[in-house]
Amino acid sequence: MADDGAGGGNPSRARDHLTNERTYLAWLRTAVNVMALGLVIAKFVHVGGGRAVAAGVILVVGGRFLMGSANQPALTRTRQVYDAVASRYDQLIAPVERLLVGDGRRWAAGQARGQVLEIGTGTGRTLTELPADPAAVGVDISLGMLHQAGSRARDAGAVLLAADAARLPLTDASIDTVISTLTLCAMPDPAATLTETRRVLRPDGRLILLEHSTAGSPVLAALQRALERWTIPRYGEHLTREPAALAVAAGFTLEHTSSHRGGLVRRVIARPCTSE
Repeated sequence: MADDGAGGGNPSRARDHLTNERTYLAWLRTAVNVMALGLVIAKFVHVGGGRAVAAGVILVVGGRFLMGSANQPALTRTRQVYDAVASRYDQLIAPVERLLVGDGRRWAAGQARGQVLEIGTGTGRTLTELPADPAAVGVDISLGMLHQAGSRARDAGAVLLAADAARLPLTDASIDTVISTLTLCAMPDPAATLTETRRVLRPDGRLILLEHSTAGSPVLAALQRALERWTIPRYGEHLTREPAALAVAAGFTLEHTSSHRGGLVRRVIARPCTSE
């Protein structure tokens, strides 16, 4: 069966798909170059380096959904983007991981205990940091990304599921830890996603977030908000969502929150609120 995300056998759609993929890759390469330059500059001029890194981040998040159409359902658009770049995603994103994520995935995995669920598992980068017993569960809507995650999942003893994080095929109170790494920014309905994670978490479970957030610099934050006027309606990409506030609104109590990379990344640990 042909994948409709890759053209569905229609030559015209296939050509458009290839052109859009090349455009996405051009955006990503540019972003990596900008952020690499930003790190060099940051050694000498702190503010200049921070601005350069932030500019690269903006290019990445804007380009991630460049292949999508504003008229496509958000989940379909997201799936098609990641299906298209899945085979080269790790290679392309590696510099971005070093610049923005750093040891964030290891940190997130280090907070996990018991039965772990990762939403938006992608190519399984975080799964390799998790203990093999009990087997972690990784969920993603992109079959292409899950295919790439296969070897990592096998090595980690993890289970992969193709599903929408806002509609998890899991029973109530069946998970001890939910992890989300750079996922909520692209969720069409982050409130629904976090509410769903609260449903599957046990009462004493933990929510671990490693997510984009608003830059600490007022100038960069204003630029992020200005760019959202374009990225949100066309690509569904939110640059200034605050993961801690989203967690609280979804019924979680914060245990830890910290800002990293000039405020562009935030780490959050939260627990489901309990009824008195």
